[in-house]
Amino acid sequence: MAKRHGSYVAPDRMLVRDYLDDWLAGRASKLKPSTLLSYRRDLHRYVIPRVGGDRLQELSGARLEVLYEELLREGGRDGGALSVRTVRYQHSILRKAFGDAVRLRPIQVNPATMVELPAHPAGHSPVARTDVRAWSADQLRTFVAGVEGEQFSELYVLALNTGLRRGELLGLRWGDVDLAGQRLHVRNNRVRVEKGTLQGTPKSGKTRSFNLDPTSLELLRNLRRRQSEQRLAWPGAWGNDDDLVFTHEEGRPIAPDHATKTFRRLVDGLGLPAIRLHDCRHTFATLALQAGVSPKVVSERLGHATVAFTLDVYGHVLPADDQLAAELFHRHVYG
Repeated sequence: MAKRHGSYVAPDRMLVRDYLDDWLAGRASKLKPSTLLSYRRDLHRYVIPRVGGDRLQELSGARLEVLYEELLREGGRDGGALSVRTVRYQHSILRKAFGDAVRLRPIQVNPATMVELPAHPAGHSPVARTDVRAWSADQLRTFVAGVEGEQFSELYVLALNTGLRRGELLGLRWGDVDLAGQRLHVRNNRVRVEKGTLQGTPKSGKTRSFNLDPTSLELLRNLRRRQSEQRLAWPGAWGNDDDLVFTHEEGRPIAPDHATKTFRRLVDGLGLPAIRLHDCRHTFATLALQAGVSPKVVSERLGHATVAFTLDVYGHVLPADDQLAAELFHRHVYG
């Protein structure tokens, strides 16, 4: 038996897949349901098919490095490459999982601590997104005009105008919308979990609020009026017990995946460049920064933890700040 800090780790034939499944079950009450779903999905998609049959006590850092190289080369869709960012995310999950294994003593050493991680491409920030896609202002206007009267159109327009996440939009209640004060409060997040959907807190864990633009304000006023009419006209029981802003006609909440599929169908029908529903958030941030909105304000509206994160993700879309600074200074001082 192996000795570890005065105690012993008994030999064990447990497989990696069995340990990881047990670990996920043990984390169920400690993680947000959406985080748990993400961990389970990724482990079963990328890790367990490749190293799940290995014995836990025999798993080494070298074996994990081989796993990461395989993922980089052929771990993506249809056997294509997987991004460095995604591979490093798998590593972060395994580091947590095997760290708990050391604490609980099935193993002596965390193999994930002995790995040399794949490097980000030269000049690439560790948090910069390579998959940020955004529409131009003209494309946004084309979409808004083209989806008028379509199912969930207000949901998508508000996503483009505010940068709210899908779950934040689907969790939005009328009590969060101050039509008189022209402000919106982000207090909820409706996410997909294994057994349906769950209403929780925003991703950052913090609430936020901001002013509404005139287009969004008018959109919400019209939607409020129409939803009240639908409630009165609906022959059966109205299903909107949570007073949600965005629902089906009978008041039933919108499933996150259904909102995504409907958005994709509308985009395809208009012949616009294909973007994901989440890219409405990127579109808002990109256009706001290009319009000269302060990165601090954009960061606060998006609910980012820091302005630095916002700049790392979207800094490439900012105007040439150095040249602009020189011109503004000259204009202010010398006219």
